Amino acid sequence: MSRWGEARLRVLQRARENDPTLTVLRLEGMSVAGKAEVDVDDIRLLVESIRTNEIVNTIEIGWNKVGADCLCIVLDAMRVKPTITHLRLQSNALGDVGLCALADFLKENQTLVHLNLFKTDFGDKGVLALADALAVNHTLGWLSLGTNPLSVGAVRALAEALKVNMGLKRIVLNDTDVDDEGAIFLADMLRVNTTLTSVDLGQTAITAVGAGALLECLKINFFLRELDLSRGQPFESIREEIQRVLSDPQRVAWASGEADTKPACEIPLEKRE
Repeated sequence: MSRWGEARLRVLQRARENDPTLTVLRLEGMSVAGKAEVDVDDIRLLVESIRTNEIVNTIEIGWNKVGADCLCIVLDAMRVKPTITHLRLQSNALGDVGLCALADFLKENQTLVHLNLFKTDFGDKGVLALADALAVNHTLGWLSLGTNPLSVGAVRALAEALKVNMGLKRIVLNDTDVDDEGAIFLADMLRVNTTLTSVDLGQTAITAVGAGALLECLKINFFLRELDLSRGQPFESIREEIQRVLSDPQRVAWASGEADTKPACEIPLEKRE
């Protein structure tokens, strides 16, 4: 008996029938609903439902306690069916094994643009593998690693990868262990990265020191439009200055392609707390 439940099984049936109105395969929340976690047999049902489907472009299986073995089945299906552009895996037990499998997949995949790995319980080994993949994958445009443990070494590896990555536009690192040292690595990356437009560092361990380094990099980086440092340590004046710089009309016009000349940007760093 499948754990998907009657409503989710109907969704899978619609996918098998190529329902033209079904673009998102939303099968989230089994563990939230208090039911047994999804197992390999359930995932095989999911894979079978999209084998001949030409409409679905998004798979959402968050909050299901999905492990690395189940993820590998999904990735194998996506290798032979490169129409999935959005994969949402938040709040699953992927671990380093799952993240390494994802990294191998990303090195060859050219269709996935959105990947949510919020709260997926990985460590440094998984992040280092993912960083290697980001150095060669230029298709992924949105990545969330929020609410995961990120060591300084992991943040440094991500920053180095993003110096050469030409695809990622938004990265979410909120509610992680990123501290001032990590922020300095990210600021150094932002001096050369011309693709990222949004970085979420809310609710981290960054203090005024790291925030000041991020502010200073905005003298050079005119592509970034959003830098979220909310809900963190008390350095309100730097937050305000970052938002003032990012919202400057000349900067916004240049970043959006409406102006041909980079704006001059003089940042008064003496306001640091």
